Amino acid sequence: MGKTNSYQKRFKNKLLSLNFEEAERLTDFKEFIEDLASYLKAFEESKVIQPDRTVVRLPSLDAVWLVMTVVDGNLDLFVSKIVSEYKQNPERGLPKSTGYTLLFKATTGEPLAMFDSNFVTALRTSSLAALVAQRLYRGSRGKLTVIGSGLEARYLVKALVSVLNVKSVSVYSRKKENRRRFVESLKEIAVTECVEPEKEVKDSDIVVLATDSETPVINGEWLNGGTHVISIGTLPTRRELDPKTIERASVVVLDTRKALEEAGDMVDALKKGILNKKRVYTALELLRGSFSENISQTDITLYKSVGFALLDCVATNYLYRKAKKAQ
Repeated sequence: MGKTNSYQKRFKNKLLSLNFEEAERLTDFKEFIEDLASYLKAFEESKVIQPDRTVVRLPSLDAVWLVMTVVDGNLDLFVSKIVSEYKQNPERGLPKSTGYTLLFKATTGEPLAMFDSNFVTALRTSSLAALVAQRLYRGSRGKLTVIGSGLEARYLVKALVSVLNVKSVSVYSRKKENRRRFVESLKEIAVTECVEPEKEVKDSDIVVLATDSETPVINGEWLNGGTHVISIGTLPTRRELDPKTIERASVVVLDTRKALEEAGDMVDALKKGILNKKRVYTALELLRGSFSENISQTDITLYKSVGFALLDCVATNYLYRKAKKAQ
């Protein structure tokens, strides 16, 4: 008679697994954004262990792998997210980005759940951007222009619409089919296509950049006073922001100060003396009230996001709780 597997003895709970669509159905944006705000205002940083992310580049394949890990004693969770990006995959009929995020109980190592990394990334990135926008945006027109048409661009629109008085949304992407796909995916919001980004940006007071571009996709001269700019370019090779936009920003908020080392446009701005660290804050400082700037109606504000693993922890904890409740 075979022996009972010791692993089965110890962990009786079945591993929860959610694909993209299942996680999306469970998510209420306003609810998660409120959860995220509450957590970030109250968590104890001393209980968080968050190593630098691992980046593995495969130049011959035009690909990159990222691994982000965190132990959060506040939530008693360990999270590890693995993400790949193969730029040529769309031409092969495959997703450009794939990956999984694994959730464990920190005090015992018990595996709890597995999620689609693309959804986790889109949810936490867009939600923190929306929280920051709630506090920095001073506009009144509610005109949002998005440059980029991928998944994160779509979720940024969803998150911003859920917390701001956005009256109109337009999208620019170099490929017509990508613009149309984006519009189709957000029928409930009524997005319009644009073919002249300069014209749209000049008419907007919220501008979202969500590309993987290695050259600027915007000119800071296009921006009107009072515009809030959101950029989510992540790697040292990426520079979707131009120097003028960074220079004109009265206040720069980062999701993490690692952005000054990891985002190519920010690294360049520091090296060239365009970015003054005295006007740079983190989202945590903004949310916890250690933000001393008085922002006027005419100030240009900039939020830069590269992502960090603690956000993945909050997002997966939310999804896990929602899924268990729905069972």
